[in-house]
Amino acid sequence: MQIFSMDKIGIFGSMMQKAFLWGIFFLGCTVSCAPPVQEGTLSARTRGELDVLAEDLYRDTEEKYHILSQVMAKVMEEALEIPTQEGTITHLQKFSSDNEWALGVMKDEIDAWYKGMDGKTRTDFLLRLMAEDYPRKMRRMVPRVRERLAGSEPALNAFNELMSVIEFRR
Repeated sequence: MQIFSMDKIGIFGSMMQKAFLWGIFFLGCTVSCAPPVQEGTLSARTRGELDVLAEDLYRDTEEKYHILSQVMAKVMEEALEIPTQEGTITHLQKFSSDNEWALGVMKDEIDAWYKGMDGKTRTDFLLRLMAEDYPRKMRRMVPRVRERLAGSEPALNAFNELMSVIEFRR
């Protein structure tokens, strides 16, 4: 039994058949011909967001820290999805350079905020941090990214500098 038999369908069916085939063709083209995800997509999208976050005087520093850490986790996820070491390095460098100002401002703000905490406040913050999902993801991803960058000392140093934005210094 033929699904598209021209004998029984007539002219209307023939138009439907053509529309169906053209629809499948266009769907196939949009899926297969779509450009791949570009390296650094997140950095391009978040540049404005991180700049606004860094300048936001009304947002709590802890909230800024959580947002920035989630962005950093996403950047690492994207970096690990790139199959080559060169692509990973390019992705991390692009994110870092695109967001250099905002990362520097937030690094200073987060450091001052964390240093200003007393012992109980730090403990409470760290307990809240442990309840979040992204620190567990980052604990798994950071060693994998460092392993990927192991052949390039400058890239490894740049990654460590990038990660220092969300690490606490005492």
